[in-house]
Amino acid sequence: MAGFAAVPGASDLREGEMRAFDVHGTKIAVANVEGAFHAFDDTCTHMACSLAGGDLEETTVICPCHGSEFDVRSGAVLQGPARKPLATYQIRIKSIYRKLGVSSRAEAVEEASVRGLI
Repeated sequence: MAGFAAVPGASDLREGEMRAFDVHGTKIAVANVEGAFHAFDDTCTHMACSLAGGDLEETTVICPCHGSEFDVRSGAVLQGPARKPLATYQIRIKSIYRKLGVSSRAEAVEEASVRGLI
Protein backbone atom coordinates (compact mmCIF):
# COMPACT_ATOMS: atom_id res chain seq x y z
CA MET A 1 0.00 0.00 0.00
CA ALA A 2 1.63 3.24 -1.12
CA GLY A 3 1.07 6.50 0.76
CA PHE A 4 -1.85 7.15 3.04
CA ALA A 5 -5.44 6.20 2.31
CA ALA A 6 -8.51 7.77 3.87
CA VAL A 7 -10.50 5.42 6.08
CA PRO A 8 -13.95 6.97 6.45
CA GLY A 9 -15.60 6.15 9.77
CA ALA A 10 -12.43 4.98 11.52
CA SER A 11 -12.03 8.17 13.53
CA ASP A 12 -15.59 7.66 14.85
CA LEU A 13 -14.57 4.54 16.79
CA ARG A 14 -15.12 5.01 20.52
CA GLU A 15 -12.52 4.00 23.08
CA GLY A 16 -12.33 0.22 23.33
CA GLU A 17 -13.87 -0.34 19.88
CA MET A 18 -12.35 -1.84 16.75
CA ARG A 19 -13.62 -2.49 13.26
CA ALA A 20 -12.29 -3.83 9.96
CA PHE A 21 -12.00 -1.62 6.89
CA ASP A 22 -11.11 -2.40 3.28
CA VAL A 23 -8.14 -0.24 2.33
CA HIS A 24 -7.19 -0.71 -1.31
CA GLY A 25 -8.18 -4.38 -1.19
CA THR A 26 -6.49 -5.11 2.15
CA LYS A 27 -8.58 -5.79 5.27
CA ILE A 28 -7.19 -3.62 8.04
CA ALA A 29 -8.52 -3.49 11.59
CA VAL A 30 -8.46 -0.17 13.42
CA ALA A 31 -8.70 -0.10 17.21
CA ASN A 32 -9.19 2.86 19.54
CA VAL A 33 -7.23 2.22 22.74
CA GLU A 34 -7.66 5.04 25.26
CA GLY A 35 -8.00 7.59 22.46
CA ALA A 36 -5.00 6.31 20.46
CA PHE A 37 -5.74 4.65 17.13
CA HIS A 38 -3.87 1.50 16.05
CA ALA A 39 -4.09 -0.19 12.65
CA PHE A 40 -3.13 -3.79 11.92
CA ASP A 41 -3.96 -6.65 9.56
CA ASP A 42 -7.48 -7.87 10.26
CA THR A 43 -6.55 -11.46 9.38
CA CYS A 44 -5.20 -13.74 12.11
CA THR A 45 -1.93 -15.35 11.06
CA HIS A 46 -3.03 -18.71 12.47
CA MET A 47 -6.22 -19.62 10.58
CA ALA A 48 -7.16 -16.39 8.76
CA CYS A 49 -10.08 -15.40 11.01
CA SER A 50 -11.17 -11.76 11.20
CA LEU A 51 -9.67 -10.18 14.30
CA ALA A 52 -12.24 -7.37 14.30
CA GLY A 53 -14.78 -10.00 15.40
CA GLY A 54 -12.69 -10.80 18.45
CA ASP A 55 -12.16 -9.05 21.76
CA LEU A 56 -10.06 -5.98 22.46
CA GLU A 57 -8.60 -5.91 25.98
CA GLU A 58 -6.52 -2.77 26.41
CA THR A 59 -3.76 -3.16 23.77
CA THR A 60 -4.44 -6.85 23.11
CA VAL A 61 -6.69 -8.21 20.38
CA ILE A 62 -7.91 -11.78 20.88
CA CYS A 63 -8.82 -13.88 17.85
CA PRO A 64 -12.40 -15.21 18.06
CA CYS A 65 -11.48 -18.54 16.42
CA HIS A 66 -8.68 -20.05 18.47
CA GLY A 67 -7.70 -17.41 21.02
CA SER A 68 -4.42 -16.16 19.58
CA GLU A 69 -3.47 -12.83 21.13
CA PHE A 70 -1.65 -9.95 19.45
CA ASP A 71 -0.39 -6.56 20.60
CA VAL A 72 -2.25 -3.97 18.48
CA ARG A 73 0.68 -1.52 18.75
CA SER A 74 3.40 -3.78 17.38
CA GLY A 75 1.57 -6.80 15.90
CA ALA A 76 3.60 -9.10 18.18
CA VAL A 77 2.15 -12.50 19.10
CA LEU A 78 1.44 -12.54 22.83
CA GLN A 79 -0.13 -15.99 22.95
CA GLY A 80 -0.51 -18.76 20.37
CA PRO A 81 -1.46 -20.81 18.59
CA ALA A 82 -0.42 -18.09 16.07
CA ARG A 83 3.33 -17.77 15.63
CA LYS A 84 3.65 -15.06 12.98
CA PRO A 85 3.11 -11.41 14.00
CA LEU A 86 0.61 -9.09 12.33
CA ALA A 87 1.60 -6.28 10.01
CA THR A 88 0.88 -2.91 11.57
CA TYR A 89 0.28 0.42 9.86
CA GLN A 90 1.02 4.04 10.63
CA ILE A 91 -1.90 6.27 11.48
CA ARG A 92 -2.31 9.94 10.62
CA ILE A 93 -5.34 11.95 11.67
CA LYS A 94 -6.21 15.10 9.80
CA SER A 95 -7.85 16.78 12.78
CA ILE A 96 -9.59 19.58 10.88
CA TYR A 97 -11.67 17.04 8.99
CA ARG A 98 -11.38 14.12 11.46
CA LYS A 99 -10.14 11.85 8.68
CA LEU A 100 -7.98 8.89 9.54
CA GLY A 101 -5.49 7.38 7.13
CA VAL A 102 -3.24 4.34 7.26
CA SER A 103 0.07 3.60 5.60
CA SER A 104 2.54 0.75 5.73
CA ARG A 105 4.76 1.14 8.78
CA ALA A 106 7.81 0.44 6.63
CA GLU A 107 7.26 3.49 4.41
CA ALA A 108 8.85 6.87 4.99
CA VAL A 109 6.15 9.39 5.78
CA GLU A 110 6.17 12.83 4.25
CA GLU A 111 3.83 15.65 5.14
CA ALA A 112 2.74 15.86 1.50
CA SER A 113 1.24 12.38 1.68
CA VAL A 114 -1.16 13.53 4.39
CA ARG A 115 -2.81 15.83 1.86
CA GLY A 116 -4.06 12.71 0.09
CA LEU A 117 -6.53 12.13 2.91
CA ILE A 118 -8.93 14.80 1.74
